[in-house]
Amino acid sequence: MQENRKREIRNAAYELRDKCVVSRYGIIDLLKECKRMGYKLLRYPMDDENLGFALKRDNDTVIYTNSSVRLSRENFTLAHEIGHVVLHFSSQSTFIDDNATINGKSKDEKNKKLITLQHAIDA
Repeated sequence: MQENRKREIRNAAYELRDKCVVSRYGIIDLLKECKRMGYKLLRYPMDDENLGFALKRDNDTVIYTNSSVRLSRENFTLAHEIGHVVLHFSSQSTFIDDNATINGKSKDEKNKKLITLQHAIDA
């Protein structure tokens, strides 16, 4: 991944984190923050191949997460989908991730978004 793209992702994550309630360990409750940011969160049990997706319909941003996985995995997926919303929804309106897309070509960029978003960053 190019250095300027990494910087763009990092800056978007910083801006998002500044809007959230955080502790020294990171965002306290991503599920509550999602609602506070105006996203509609639907937690629904899905098969293991479907981890979550986000879509934009009219003025609503809807994020679906797979509630049948561990909560830590679901939070990871939620952070991932919020990353799609923040970084890409100005040009596209739907993202669907499953094990195939997460293990695909852009895995490094996706994981960079998640790690930056989820963990506290020492200033």
